[in-house]
Amino acid sequence: MDKELIYLIFMFFNTFYGLSAASVIGGGIYLIIKIDFNEYIIIILAAGLIMTLISVIGCISRKRPRLLFIYMILICFIFFVELVLALVLKFYTNINDFVKNNINISEIMEVNEEEKEKILNIAVIILLSASGFCLLSFLCALFYYRKLTEKERKNKEVKLKGDEFFKGLDYTNLNPDMTTASN
Repeated sequence: MDKELIYLIFMFFNTFYGLSAASVIGGGIYLIIKIDFNEYIIIILAAGLIMTLISVIGCISRKRPRLLFIYMILICFIFFVELVLALVLKFYTNINDFVKNNINISEIMEVNEEEKEKILNIAVIILLSASGFCLLSFLCALFYYRKLTEKERKNKEVKLKGDEFFKGLDYTNLNPDMTTASN
């Protein structure tokens, strides 16, 4: 596949990842406006800003393999954090109950236990879809990174093949001795 096509696919998924980061920031700002300010909202905003920074790194990584490598490390970390958080929210009952008990949005609407469960399920779905975009962005970045470094790998292989010809050759005996040449 062509390097530019892989880059366009990578940018497509990175754009969706960036949009999910912007939605996290927007959700945090909405929570600050509608609900009492607390430390959980700061965590949400910080996560959104970190995700946005990673998305920007992905946008400026065109033809920069080192920057793309840093992007892949960061996006892989975010993928695992989002996946673990989604699984913990879904299957760990203590965390599940803690989140349900701290959903206090009485200024917006009345929330019963069934609606709290729906909110929690939506949060899990959002986290899983965001981690899916992280995974797709990572895979596309990996393919693009392989294409960017393909030329370097081929040059190294050509160098190594040329060195195999001289492998084991004793360079000290390359100059003929003048005494043996006259005999």
